[in-house]
Amino acid sequence: AKRHTDTEAHQAGRDPALLTAATLLEEYIIEVEPTGLNTYNLIWQWNSWDHLIQDFDNTKDNFGIVADNPQLLDINHIKLNPGAEDWLHYNAMYYNEDLDQILISSRNTGEFYIIDHSTTIGQASGHVGGNSGKGGDYIYRWGNPEAYDQGTSVDQKAFGQHSVHWIPQGLPNAGKIMFFNNGAGRGHSSVDIITPPYNTITKNYDYTPGTSYGPSVLDYTYVDPVTLIDFYARFVSNAQMQPNGNILINDGPSGYLFEIDPNTNTKVWEYVNPIDQTVGIIPQGGTPNDFTKVLFRVKKYPTDYIGFNGKDVTPGNNIEQNNESCAILSIDDYNFDNKLSVYPIPTSDIITVESDYKINNIQLYNVSGKLILNQQLKEINIKNLDRGVYILRIHLKNTIKNIRVVKN
Repeated sequence: AKRHTDTEAHQAGRDPALLTAATLLEEYIIEVEPTGLNTYNLIWQWNSWDHLIQDFDNTKDNFGIVADNPQLLDINHIKLNPGAEDWLHYNAMYYNEDLDQILISSRNTGEFYIIDHSTTIGQASGHVGGNSGKGGDYIYRWGNPEAYDQGTSVDQKAFGQHSVHWIPQGLPNAGKIMFFNNGAGRGHSSVDIITPPYNTITKNYDYTPGTSYGPSVLDYTYVDPVTLIDFYARFVSNAQMQPNGNILINDGPSGYLFEIDPNTNTKVWEYVNPIDQTVGIIPQGGTPNDFTKVLFRVKKYPTDYIGFNGKDVTPGNNIEQNNESCAILSIDDYNFDNKLSVYPIPTSDIITVESDYKINNIQLYNVSGKLILNQQLKEINIKNLDRGVYILRIHLKNTIKNIRVVKN
């Protein structure tokens, strides 16, 4: 991104009172064709500085009526980090090949935008051309209508969001937009899905002048079903639709992953990142510190993903620092050298442990390392536990076996 001096920013219409940094950043998007190790041909480019408007100073550039020009960005609208040079902070970009459009997320304005990629470089810097006929102007925006004078702060719906993307074809809700709504300034996070009002005939998004872009209602939202503030990731994070309709969610700051069934909003799987940026790998059952095991974005790949071709994806040693064996289970019954059986997995009520060896003790932990059950009985009753993944620790003979079990 290019840094504009305060003089250049003021000439573009920026209110001097809103610029405490010495420079102001613009955002660039470029498409290149590699021609060598360090060379390329520039195929296409777009930058935000070409699509500004302001109603602060009629003697400066970009002066106009903000409310009448939702296709342009008000250089004086700031939601997060007032006065900072990084006033837009684009944190996601997604290309839709079918529509030939690009989706952009601006964390600091509380909005995401769609631009037309079918333009030439010249058209992308102007206001005419491309499939939409609007050049490089914004053909859709959503999340904060106050940014273009078509609402107030109470109408804001996106708060420091990340990972804004179209749900890919072939998945449930394909073509809709899903994003991780961090909740900066709101105090809790959510995963939201909307249907943008795309008109296949006009190649534009339906818009009524003098109003805000729709939709006004979310198609779906996930929040903590018990206490809103218990699910709050104030930065990074993402969500991904799964082929079975479940949603994989990355609570990035805490390094906590979980998958939900959106029909019931219940967790069916969870995992805690065991790598701490400060101390390194955490021992099995240890408690990592918050904000030192950050995961920016997580994506689940199918086993037939082309990137795995020719690669050995056989499970290896444990990540955690311990000398115990952690078994990775399928839905089949677990069997260890024909001496230990644990069944059925998954189940919703009783798990039975059988072994030719003497079983000294059985413990059940959640994935955060919290002890849930501690017993000598060979039948483990999990009827009253939440759905999800647990670790069964079986003490037998002269060893300990850790087995992953699933409560469905």
